[in-house]
Amino acid sequence: MFARFSNDAGVCMGDRLFVDHHTNPQGHYEDMDFLELQRAELVRACGEDLLVTDEFKPSRDFLEAAAELVKKRREQHGDKPWGWKDPRTTLFLPQWRALLPHLRVVALVRDPQEVLNSLCRRMGGYFTIRRKEHLIRTITQYNHKLEVFVEKHPENITVICLERLIAEPGPVLAALAPELGLPLDAEMFRSHYDADAMSRSRRASTWFHRKSFGELRMLHARLRAACL
Repeated sequence: MFARFSNDAGVCMGDRLFVDHHTNPQGHYEDMDFLELQRAELVRACGEDLLVTDEFKPSRDFLEAAAELVKKRREQHGDKPWGWKDPRTTLFLPQWRALLPHLRVVALVRDPQEVLNSLCRRMGGYFTIRRKEHLIRTITQYNHKLEVFVEKHPENITVICLERLIAEPGPVLAALAPELGLPLDAEMFRSHYDADAMSRSRRASTWFHRKSFGELRMLHARLRAACL
């Protein structure tokens, strides 16, 4: 949703975008070059399920390919605004910042219960306690990496609460626009928001994961405190 809005607001989000009408009729607006690069690195580091529960070190091949991709995009767009959306980027923020020192990250944080619901729906993990624990640890790892980046490089990132953005797009976008140097129109955003496209999957029980999910909740609360 936000990537599509950013694209229409003047940020080129890629020429080859990931489309999966089954999971998102509007398209995911994920740049396939970044998606494929980061997904391949996660398969190397963590396996085919892409569930990252621990720290890992990006490979030399990844760093070289990332540098080449940034060079290509700079040559392609010049001074015009460009960007990409891929949630896996969260795990590689230090590497991308090293290549793009003036990188501007817009991170949308979402209630972890809703994230878990969505992942369970997509991955079929409702009734497997071990699988849900793995998902919770993965969500925690993503949020942890985001929190560390916020603490180290606050000048490079803006954190936005998804629920507030949907409920009050006007003040959120008015505060974000100067940071990005772009006109961000609240009415245009409202036209992009489709409540039916948001996951309405049934609630995934966390009864057997009270400790780990409680830790995730506390981490999410700290990120919300850093929100715009």
